[in-house]
Amino acid sequence: MRSMLRAVAFLSFIALIPAAARAQGNADWHRAIPGFKIAGNLYYVGTADLAAYLIATPQGNILINGNFKEDVPAIRKSIEGLGFKYADTKVLLISHAHGDHDEGIGQIKSDTGAQLMVMEADVAAVESTAPGRPGAKVDRILHDRDTVELGGSTLTARLTPGHTPGCTTWTMRVEEGGRTLNAVIIGSPNVNPGYVLVNNKTYPQIASDYVRTFALLKTTPVDLFLGAHGAYFNLKDKLPKMGGAVNPFIDPAGYQAYVAERDLAFERELARQRGEAGLSDAVGFDIEWNHVAISVPNIAESIAWYEKMLGFKGTVRPSQPGARQQVADLRRGNVTIELFQVADAAPLPESRKNPSEDFRTHGVKHFGFEVKNLSAVLAELKAKGVKVVFEMRVTPTEDFAFISDNAGNAIELIEHKTK
Repeated sequence: MRSMLRAVAFLSFIALIPAAARAQGNADWHRAIPGFKIAGNLYYVGTADLAAYLIATPQGNILINGNFKEDVPAIRKSIEGLGFKYADTKVLLISHAHGDHDEGIGQIKSDTGAQLMVMEADVAAVESTAPGRPGAKVDRILHDRDTVELGGSTLTARLTPGHTPGCTTWTMRVEEGGRTLNAVIIGSPNVNPGYVLVNNKTYPQIASDYVRTFALLKTTPVDLFLGAHGAYFNLKDKLPKMGGAVNPFIDPAGYQAYVAERDLAFERELARQRGEAGLSDAVGFDIEWNHVAISVPNIAESIAWYEKMLGFKGTVRPSQPGARQQVADLRRGNVTIELFQVADAAPLPESRKNPSEDFRTHGVKHFGFEVKNLSAVLAELKAKGVKVVFEMRVTPTEDFAFISDNAGNAIELIEHKTK
């Protein structure tokens, strides 16, 4: 039922998009241009602005975007003009579920029998038979980081939501001139006119989704800068430069500038809408630190370690008969540590016990204690048998070191210097 309600809500959100999109169109949207090679086996087969991409492989071809239905003949002409067969389209993908990118995919799927693959949050819109919608059956539902492979080529689907809930940025590696190039086809980071970023009842997380998208786009490696519209990457200016000594689509600086400008535009629009809604950026509540929790293999041994080595006092909480978990509280002054022992828990991987290696994984890395005279503290702990996993480092503002508890959890000890 929840899935159905979400789908209905989403469809109501995008129902007006095709008409709105047409109204915002420009002369280049439906102006046909010859298809051309971008790099390696990656080709452009869209119109002067509505981008479509062909990835040619020995086992058939992948097509990204079908544009409007009226643009399908131009896409087909570009594919065939490059020497490929339209009927060899084996996989259909989209940038996002708006009519200027997906309305034609139902026709292309019917013509070629290609398998249609769509990011989960856009599936309902693609399969909808509402006016302007493709009404195309999705053959494979995609999720963030899923790959699409055909004939030795691999595309990675990155969820970049906001413009639509399932907006997808496609990345792939292309071999060209002895180089391996990172191609990035941006789905869309745009906030269209009329988009509601604050108190959006049909897409409540839209603003946070945009934040997530920009964070991903800013850290994505890129050589070939491409996107769902030619205007994103200055197709009109770059196309005449093709055939020169330098491929104009190799433009990481242009990519970063574009993403930064779109991020700023989003932040400005969000601030405007928040101001109109009477919302401030201030947080309306206070918080204070409460505790840190650590999973340990043997709660009694860990209590003993923290009491002996660091001077905490531990108390095991009462548990229900048959409970698979034991919990204890360690306290020293205003510092509280929660220990819990869960039956059949996996041991801490060796790499997590080394701070330098552990930094290379996501998640909580360690917790830290302020101390005075760190060198004396370390000497005392070493005499007690505490393992030092990162010897003391001296900086102008602080000295620090890492020790390990009996379960392998890292603890930072810090001595801040006063001027």
